[in-house]
Amino acid sequence: MGHPIRHTAWLVIASVLLAACNKGGNSATAGNVSPPAATTPPSTTSTSSNRAPVISIQSKAEILVGREWTLRPSASHPDGQSLSFTISNRPSWMSFSAQTGEVSGMPGAADVGTYDNIRITVSDGQAQASATFSVAVLAAATGRATLSWNAPTQRTDGTPLVDLAGFRVYYGTSANDLSQVIEVRDPGARSWVIEDLTSGTWYFAATAFDQSGAESSKSNTASKKIA
Repeated sequence: MGHPIRHTAWLVIASVLLAACNKGGNSATAGNVSPPAATTPPSTTSTSSNRAPVISIQSKAEILVGREWTLRPSASHPDGQSLSFTISNRPSWMSFSAQTGEVSGMPGAADVGTYDNIRITVSDGQAQASATFSVAVLAAATGRATLSWNAPTQRTDGTPLVDLAGFRVYYGTSANDLSQVIEVRDPGARSWVIEDLTSGTWYFAATAFDQSGAESSKSNTASKKIA
């Protein structure tokens, strides 16, 4: 992997639009990206002759009403045994796969609220392990922010950047917790529209990444207030 990508405060907020504006193209994965933060530590039970499986899952997620959403735990068995999954405290709008442990759904307006202590348990038929998570369903929002940036042209060692692959925009309601991410897989992109922002002040920073996955450090943090 090459040297990290160099940039100098290259994120600039162009404007914030609360009316209709052009959306981004199909070259990005956008929407409600749940925080990449901590996973919940599993609880396990096993016998002396059988090792327990292990499981972890993102501890918190946020979903907007009317948006499709999925979340899958990471589960494995130290002895390679087959696994099955069960769930408890599952809200009615949420689907569940007993084969993979994946949960999914598209909540409606009546589902707005926070759902705590949803527990997924993985079992090999004898031993088991569990992990919990919570989901906050948020009402649809109409705030939009249009961001623009200048692309980096070199790496930290001064060599030219010739394999730029795209950009990531990090944002959130705290400058210290930019937990939502939009990945723009277009090296030619110089702006992006972030939609579904609720009222309040939002903070934004961005990075560039190359074809090998090397990512620059975050740019300066910009902010906009959504009415």
